[in-house]
Amino acid sequence: MKTIYSMIPSFIKAIIGVVAFIVSLGWAAYGSVYLIVKAEGQEIRREFLTLDKKNMQHIDKRFDELKELVKEHK
Repeated sequence: MKTIYSMIPSFIKAIIGVVAFIVSLGWAAYGSVYLIVKAEGQEIRREFLTLDKKNMQHIDKRFDELKELVKEHK
């Protein structure tokens, strides 16, 4: 029984070490994913704005054609 009591501090240290290791792995993974998402997010925004500008140019062109047709009809 005395030997079991003498091992309790070692077990506690081992458990704390394993928990700390798992938590540090989780935070490292979170940080890595966050950096990747942040870097890719900027590229996605840039691409979206490019597509949005192209779409707006197309819509403006269509409305210009409609305006010309309306003017010709009058």
